[in-house]
Amino acid sequence: MLPDNLTIGRLCVPFDLISRTIMVACCNPFDAAGRAAVQQSLDYAVSWYLARPAAIERTLQDVYRLELKA
Repeated sequence: MLPDNLTIGRLCVPFDLISRTIMVACCNPFDAAGRAAVQQSLDYAVSWYLARPAAIERTLQDVYRLELKA
């Protein structure tokens, strides 16, 4: 749903879709460029949620089957 450069690069993870609104978790609410890029790549209204970086990284590791950092 989102390109890898936004999910992995900016730590943004979509986690739910209700009607025409997609919920996206991010760890940096001050990343205006990242939020704008997410909004432009989706044809939905975006509802933003703040999440811990570790929680987003864990989710991305599960989804993309990434190796754990040493």
